[in-house]
Amino acid sequence: MGIFRILPSSDTWITNCFTNPYRRASGSNLGSNPTLQVFKLTGSHPNSSAELARSLIKFDIPYLSGLVFNEQKIPSASVSYVLKLKNFIIRDTAPSSFDLSVHPITQTWDEGIGQDDSSFIDYGYANWMQPTSTTTWVSGGYNSAVSASQHFDAGTEDLEIDVTSIVNSWLSGGVSANGFMIKLGDTEETNSNDYYRKVFHSRQSRFIENMPHLEARWNDVRKDNRGNFLYNADNALFFYNFSRGALRSLSGNVYVRLQDNVMFRSSSYINTLTASQVETGVYAVPVYIQHTGTMAMSASWFDIWENNNTLYMTGTFQATFATGSQIDPYYNFVVATNMKRVYRNDELAHVKVNVRRENANAHVASYHTASYFTDRCYMEDMYFSVLNNETGDTVIPFSTGSIPYTKLSYNGEGNYFNLWMNSFVPGFAYRLIFLIYFNKYEKLVVDDNFIFKVV
Repeated sequence: MGIFRILPSSDTWITNCFTNPYRRASGSNLGSNPTLQVFKLTGSHPNSSAELARSLIKFDIPYLSGLVFNEQKIPSASVSYVLKLKNFIIRDTAPSSFDLSVHPITQTWDEGIGQDDSSFIDYGYANWMQPTSTTTWVSGGYNSAVSASQHFDAGTEDLEIDVTSIVNSWLSGGVSANGFMIKLGDTEETNSNDYYRKVFHSRQSRFIENMPHLEARWNDVRKDNRGNFLYNADNALFFYNFSRGALRSLSGNVYVRLQDNVMFRSSSYINTLTASQVETGVYAVPVYIQHTGTMAMSASWFDIWENNNTLYMTGTFQATFATGSQIDPYYNFVVATNMKRVYRNDELAHVKVNVRRENANAHVASYHTASYFTDRCYMEDMYFSVLNNETGDTVIPFSTGSIPYTKLSYNGEGNYFNLWMNSFVPGFAYRLIFLIYFNKYEKLVVDDNFIFKVV
């Protein structure tokens, strides 16, 4: 699982709407307003141009760059960045069937401290005419050639747009990181229809969990077959080079020698493979051992990891044959985790999740210690989701799509996932639930009071 959320450093919205028949709000600032708004009105005043509103939002890209290239909390490649804004419920009827587009802003701008969206009497910058007190908007202040868009059907949907190409251009240093402009699509801004009004929560919202954010997502699923190794099948073995409490990479090639006896001369099978580096200090090797069933191989195997003629680890694993069944079995599962009751907001939680089939001879329950089971299953398709325990709102959904950022990995100790707690608001309690796919078409949701609090 890979997900990391970043809150905005600035946001506001700008408008040229009429405040009375003789005045527009073109010089008004809304940097402290709890909402971000986008709309269009036509025909309010004869012979006047349309009234428009657009939203601006900026993130601390130097901070993000440090997370990627220095702290390495986010990978430098194969990451998707998604801009997420939560819908703000209003009494007005929301517009329907329209597109919003997101563009990189081409000029620096000030957030300001204005708040009044009734009379629009808080003047300041940025506003519709000027991004700062000393500059004016040029070509609307955004790059019209670069955009991402989302269609809104009912009009009450949240905004969730992939902005990976824009963020990567900022991280590479090729484009100034001035944030995003969110506006109606070109068709909507120029046609004769009204779109009044689409409203989102801003970073000033008192509903902290609804604040906008930039979400980094990546697939970091690892399947280490040390605990479920099969003959005549594709497997993978991993080596984690911990030195003084930290993962550290080795110089030069890392080799692994496989043998079915701890004594080299007594082994009936010996093969040396070159491992590949997965990330800092983590190495993996694909393994396929062919066995006809009549070969004299031991069930106990040893993987010996070497680098520059230095032995770093001797691992062990049991190899078995895949077995079939005369029926298509349906299973219930019992799940256990090592979740703590309380986490810090800056903490990375390593959550172990052990699963076994429900046994009629055993007490059927869920357990809150991942060390309980020894007859564990290794789930190939298992996902987690996080809900706000007080409101029931989904904070992190099951990600079963092209980027499975909530899919669980496994190693010799069972399934697991890593979770950055900065996705959650300090002071709130959250509930963890699981989704298990098995037997091709079957699925099971496990929701059994796996509750934690963030402080």
